Amino acid sequence: MRIVEEQLGSAVVAAGLNWVEKTPGHALQMDSIGWMFPRARFIYMLRDPLMAFASRRELTQPGAGWGEAWRPIELMCADWLRHLAAAEAFEAAQPGRVLFVKLEELSSDAPATLRRIGHFLGHTPVEDVVSLKPERVLREFESWKMNALLPESSAIAARQGKPGLDAYDTWRTHTLLADALAPHGYAADSGPPPEMDALHRKLVASIDLLIAGR
Repeated sequence: MRIVEEQLGSAVVAAGLNWVEKTPGHALQMDSIGWMFPRARFIYMLRDPLMAFASRRELTQPGAGWGEAWRPIELMCADWLRHLAAAEAFEAAQPGRVLFVKLEELSSDAPATLRRIGHFLGHTPVEDVVSLKPERVLREFESWKMNALLPESSAIAARQGKPGLDAYDTWRTHTLLADALAPHGYAADSGPPPEMDALHRKLVASIDLLIAGR
């Protein structure tokens, strides 16, 4: 709210502007934000959870991101579901205020996806969005928003050349999110779990022995 006030300055100026703000956690605050800003529209950006979780894992590496703490894949799946469920519930209660957009669509065909977004908003020509100049993007301390001005890239969205989730986390993600993935066009292979390697079988056996000894 402080940043909005500082940037808009007055109702006269605000009347000719569109305020766009990106914070994933706001998906859980749609009711409050929607009440405070009755004309607000929400664009919910979906990403294949296998890619999204691999990116989150990257943030746990020393020197990467902001040193996010490691979390088990089950918690990541729960967060993904919680945010999506909140957005879907808000859209069901207030139809027409939420547009679901897949990152893969935006990265592969930005003009078409931006036209869809522009149609949803009702007044944003795609050319105005594509031709944004660096000085038009308010970044504050979030220097990574510089990347918003780079050309779209399917390779980046698909994490080409970067590590993905291991076999277990991939299986677990598909198993836990199978019902939520299909309606949004994501495939979910929830077949049998991968076989554990010798080291992990030994570790599990050791844990079982310790528990039995207690």
